[in-house]
Amino acid sequence: MLMSKSFKNKKIVAAIDDRKNDRSLLIPSWRAKDLRTLLNPAKMLQSFLEQAIEALNGDRGSIRLTNPNTGTLDVEAAVGLSIKSRRVILKMGEGVTGYVAGTGKLLRIDDVHLDRRYVDLNSKTRSELAVPIEIDSVVVGVFNIESNRSSAFNHQSERYLSGMAREISLFLEVGWEMNRLKTSEHQLSSVIEIGQTLFSTESMERALSQTSRLIRRLMKGKICSLMMISENGKELVLRASSGAGETYQSKPPIPIDESLIGFVLKRGKPLTVMDVQDHDIFLYPDIAKKEGLVSLLAVPLMVDNQKMGVLSVYMPVVHRFSVAEIELLSTLGNLVALAIERGRLMERMITLEESLRQGERLSAVGMMAAEIAHEIRNPLTVVQMLFHHLTESGSFDVEVQKDIQMITEKMKSMNRIVDQVLTFSRSSEPQMTLLDSSQIFHDVLLLTRPKMESLHIRIHYQVEENLAPMNADRAQVEQALLNLILNAAEAMGHGGTIRLQAQNLIFEGIKYVSLSVIDTGHGMTQEQVERLFTSFLSSKPHGTGIGLAIVRKIMESHRGKIQVTSKRGRGSQFQLLFPQFEAI
Repeated sequence: MLMSKSFKNKKIVAAIDDRKNDRSLLIPSWRAKDLRTLLNPAKMLQSFLEQAIEALNGDRGSIRLTNPNTGTLDVEAAVGLSIKSRRVILKMGEGVTGYVAGTGKLLRIDDVHLDRRYVDLNSKTRSELAVPIEIDSVVVGVFNIESNRSSAFNHQSERYLSGMAREISLFLEVGWEMNRLKTSEHQLSSVIEIGQTLFSTESMERALSQTSRLIRRLMKGKICSLMMISENGKELVLRASSGAGETYQSKPPIPIDESLIGFVLKRGKPLTVMDVQDHDIFLYPDIAKKEGLVSLLAVPLMVDNQKMGVLSVYMPVVHRFSVAEIELLSTLGNLVALAIERGRLMERMITLEESLRQGERLSAVGMMAAEIAHEIRNPLTVVQMLFHHLTESGSFDVEVQKDIQMITEKMKSMNRIVDQVLTFSRSSEPQMTLLDSSQIFHDVLLLTRPKMESLHIRIHYQVEENLAPMNADRAQVEQALLNLILNAAEAMGHGGTIRLQAQNLIFEGIKYVSLSVIDTGHGMTQEQVERLFTSFLSSKPHGTGIGLAIVRKIMESHRGKIQVTSKRGRGSQFQLLFPQFEAI
């Protein structure tokens, strides 16, 4: 059934029968060895051309086929043409060849020097015969024969060359169909290999790197790149590439709202560009020239309408991408997007399992800590009362008064620690209300201003315009911010700057309101960051390690996230991500 539909056997047999019935056409019949040339069109065309020149007593000739990428007529076979003539590019409507290609009409010229359409490529040429090569009534090329003699061709020559052109069209159609089948087979095996790479490799970075290499090889491109949405949701960041030079790999992130690639993501549809070096909104034409990038095909990476990034293929020459190529890259883009989503889900599962184990440990420790705190609180209260009574009942010298003051401060510190442990062990559901981030920052600054002034620390805040509302517990949000601000102040000692920022943010496809505390302290190592939220572990001399654990618990109760970035010697940034009201 496939052979009947693709190769159109009936049409081929009818054409052969017509030729056999016309004995005036001295065209060679199909032979078994001709079938072996189907996968080598250039060899087949050269053979037809040589036979035609011999049969018509011509001196030279050519077969030009239309280039689907450029729309020009390119030489595919030639006899007697100089290298310079072979390199001449003819457009539709240009010269005798271009005229025949554009009109689909045979043209016989008895004296080329009397015809304005003739492009003089050989001074010896006197007459020319050109016929169109058609497939399904569409001109795909032109068959030209030239002679050094005037009026060298007649009606029988026209019939002969037209018959040859028909036979060429049949060979081309079958050959191209076989090539398409061969290409489809190769594409299918490549897609399977890419799928196996994406879903079998443990490291997602390695999988994406290998996949970009396989896609570039399959599409025969110069560069294949994979760009993902940044954490702030405003830029595209290069995640993996193949074939790219240092200039391309080191280019800055691409703003989504101001770029050609960003347009693909916003529109959610594939985009083709014939020449990026000459495109108005392509951001880096200089990089394209240096890397040798011309044509572009870019497809969005999406899963369930969730936009993730863009998969792009650049060609080294002008290339008109076919529908099949666009569909192929779109399919590969879907595979990549699914693999990335699968990787994220796996990471979440691992994180969730670890969180559950950590939660079990914390629950046990918390219960024990709460029991100990309760046991300590009662005798501590008695000790405080008795000690206060003793100090009020007598007079003491200066040295003893200093000891009394130190004991009083230490008992207050112990009481504060007991309060923190009990607060952490209690499970209080947040009382949700719509909050104004600007007002929260203002109130927190009022509470912390005296301490900041005493430490000579500057503190200021910035709120993004059109900030989305968030649904949260005001007291708990303020408590989380106070903990982070006081931690930042301790990290800096005396002097420095603390910045508070509120902005809209898309993280892992979810819309958040981000409240950030940024300090200019000494920063942390990666190991310190990883252990940061472990309860009852603190790097501060008098710390309990409970403060940040409380912050994390507040964020969990709000279905939010806390992100930490820090670099030794350059300070730290804590981001509290609260789901936007519309996203809840």
